[in-house]
Amino acid sequence: MVGEQGSPPERIHFGTSGFRGRWGKEYTEASVRATAQGICDHLNDQGLAGACIVVGYDSRLHADQAAAWVAGICLGNGFRV
Repeated sequence: MVGEQGSPPERIHFGTSGFRGRWGKEYTEASVRATAQGICDHLNDQGLAGACIVVGYDSRLHADQAAAWVAGICLGNGFRV
């Protein structure tokens, strides 16, 4: 995956609360898309190809856009969203 400036996204760090960071710094379009792709890869590896994935979001800044990116990645991998 190519980052927003043409470079690969930096390593994504997960904590006890999941993937966290500041919008535009750690939390970018590239990092959201890379995370979604990683989840799809894991589900495929577990034999769950084509399963239904529910994508939710809250009222935080750009959450709706991030959810749309995730849904697009999941659909592109053959999952039902």
